[in-house]
Order: sequence, then structure tokens, then C-alpha cells
Amino acid sequence: MTTKKTIRELIFQSTKWMRLLAIIPLVVSIIIYTNHLFTYQRAVNNIHRANEISTAFRTQVIEDVWGLVYGQVTPAVFSQENIITDLREDITDMADKAQSQAEHATLMLTLEAVDSMETYVETIKENIVMNQPVAKNENVMLQVESSNLLVLDILQEFIEVEINFASSTGSEVMNSVIVLSIIEGFVLL
Repeated sequence: MTTKKTIRELIFQSTKWMRLLAIIPLVVSIIIYTNHLFTYQRAVNNIHRANEISTAFRTQVIEDVWGLVYGQVTPAVFSQENIITDLREDITDMADKAQSQAEHATLMLTLEAVDSMETYVETIKENIVMNQPVAKNENVMLQVESSNLLVLDILQEFIEVEINFASSTGSEVMNSVIVLSIIEGFVLL
């Protein structure tokens, strides 16, 4: 024996399906937008952090090393309060958290330039301990400054990588909005 559904039951059942069809695109869009938002925010945070590191290299690092060369800071004190070491830790932390190969490779290249700079700084400290003339360290400072410029250039490349990543994320969000709007329009019809 078959039971016939009343009009009320049919309307109630179809309303259930319509609600479900309306909720699914909403839930999907929330998930997609949240994911894109976090990805975009991570890129912005990386840009900000790289910019802070770049600013420190541009101003404080060279100033501190010149202080070492001219005897304002002893090699022992410089070794304890070395900003280069702090900045290295920041760059290493960023490299460890990098999510793309381009980010990681650029930050590893930055660390190699920092290594080079630290080698020159060690030479300056050795020259000071061996009472070499200041002119010798002034010549080494040319290498330190060159290494510093290289670090700045590579950090700028990293910032460009992050800006491109943020831009592509923005394009993905725009495409998602269009696709989900079309789907929701179809559901409404």
C-alpha cells in the first residue's frame, strides 16, 4: 500500500532541500574566504617582518660595525650584543615557516649573505685583537657594506615574492567570489 504525501509534507520536504542547497554554498564560501584571508594575512605579515629586518640592516647593522671599527665597542661587547645574530634568528624563523619554495630559497640566500657579512665582522674583531691599524678594518668595512647591500637586495626580492603571492591570493578570492555568486544565483533560481 502506498501512502500519498500531503501538499504540506511536500512543501516542507522541498523547503528542507532548498535550505540545504542555500546553506552549502554559504558554508563553502566561508571556508574558502577564511583560508584566503589567512593566506593573505601571512603574506602581509611576512612583508612587514622583512621590511623591519631590512630597516635594521639599512641603519643599525652598519652603524654598530663602524662602532666596532672605531673602538666605541669592544669585540667582546659586540659579540654579546650583536644585532646581526638577532636578525639572523628572525630570518631563520621566517625560512622555517616559509610555505613556498621561492620564499624559502630567497631567505636561505639572505642567510648566506649574512654569513658572508659575519665572516668580515670576525676579521675586523681579529684585527682589533691583534692591534692592526684602523685603516685595515676600514678596508674590510667595504666588504661588510657590500654584504649589507646584498642582504638588502635579497630581502627586497623576498618582499616582491610575498607581494606577488598576496596578489595571486587576491585574484583567487575574486575568482571564488564570481564562481560562488554564480552558484548561489543558480540556487536562487
